[in-house]
Amino acid sequence: MVSSLRMLPPGAPPSPEDQYVPMVEASAHVDLDLVLLGNELWSRARQQYEEARQLQTRITCPVLLMYSEHFPTPGTPVTLREEPGERLNEKIVRFEHAGHLIYREHFEQFVKVVTAFLKEY
Repeated sequence: MVSSLRMLPPGAPPSPEDQYVPMVEASAHVDLDLVLLGNELWSRARQQYEEARQLQTRITCPVLLMYSEHFPTPGTPVTLREEPGERLNEKIVRFEHAGHLIYREHFEQFVKVVTAFLKEY
């Protein structure tokens, strides 16, 4: 379990044990063939992202997109920044200095953003 701590961003606290232990156990069962295919899989992921963005042009209702950083700077307070969307129906909110799991790590701010969006539309 100690060796899996290096998977956390520097300075990040470990997850609660009920979430951390399953994550560590899953990491112990990594398929090495998938690791070797990493570059190919990530290039496919980029292609799928682009395809998804194209499909989003067909969505006409309001859309809330929330982004964060994968490896935030520990100890830096989270700030919210709105960005212009590519389309009129998009509202983009960036959680600066937040990790990937904003709904868990910054739950109160997440709920405020979602609630405000739902009230607006």
